[in-house]
Amino acid sequence: MKIEGMPHESEADCLHALQVVEAAILNSGALKPVREHEDPEDELVDVECWGALASYVVASTYAPASPMRNGSWARSVGAALRRITKLLGVALAEVAQWLEAAEWSLTISFPWGIGVSLTWPVKAAG
Repeated sequence: MKIEGMPHESEADCLHALQVVEAAILNSGALKPVREHEDPEDELVDVECWGALASYVVASTYAPASPMRNGSWARSVGAALRRITKLLGVALAEVAQWLEAAEWSLTISFPWGIGVSLTWPVKAAG
């Protein structure tokens, strides 16, 4: 998938690129149940990579050095990010369980995009 060469100079361009990312996630089969992977960290890498790609799109459109410096993104861009985050959340919830993480989260923040987080409990020594 070539997102790099796509223009992200307008909100319409950004939305189109996010729709391409969303369709690619759905069509790729990359987010498979963990039991199909030998290592649940493979699935975590997929979640992180898809999140990073969506983030690249919005950051290249809205970040301080980007062509658009609006105070927020368009509703349609936020909605596309939420759809992508929901797709990633299904996989991340399963990964968190397999990796025995105490919590997981996906965050959306302007202007950077999607953040992926896992938290593990602190175990007492001894």
